[in-house]
Amino acid sequence: MKVGLFFGSFNPVHNGHIEIAKEILNQKKFAEIWFVITPQNPIKDSSSLASYSHRVKMVELAIKNHDNFLAETIEIKLAKPNYTFNTIQILTKLHPKKSFSLIIGTDNFENFHNWKNSKKILDLVNIIVYPRGESQMSPNQILIDDSRIEIIKAPLFKNRSTLIRESLTNKKFDAINDTPKEVKMYIQSQGLYHTN
Repeated sequence: MKVGLFFGSFNPVHNGHIEIAKEILNQKKFAEIWFVITPQNPIKDSSSLASYSHRVKMVELAIKNHDNFLAETIEIKLAKPNYTFNTIQILTKLHPKKSFSLIIGTDNFENFHNWKNSKKILDLVNIIVYPRGESQMSPNQILIDDSRIEIIKAPLFKNRSTLIRESLTNKKFDAINDTPKEVKMYIQSQGLYHTN
């Protein structure tokens, strides 16, 4: 079974995440896409990070009508900091009959060579790279000619989780409309990302 691993803090999950996952599911003929919810990205600031349980709940709400999507929470059980290589290694051992691919945006791929055990990640999985933000792939991008890496065409969504959080912090509520309806209602009911 071919499975795409879509790692992220999902803080919060938004429509762009869902649309990208749907597009990749269709293009790559994956049986499933797993949203691997990261407790804390080792290189990101955690000051505006909603609790892990809130982020898991938001992903579950966002994907509840998509039978081929799964919320994967394995990283909460693993030693910190969470490194993608460690998680993939464990998932591969737990699910030997599944063929995993890592799904990342161009912004993350530009720094992929700096990731812990990046070359070993390529020994375990293929990588699917989708367009994100203002990042453009340069012709001489490291590893770009590797057959295990595929850059795909997919919708480009400018609004990201950071913009949604900043808008809510500043009491501007338009950006929240870029989240699935159930996620929007959950954020509002829980008062997430608001400051007093």
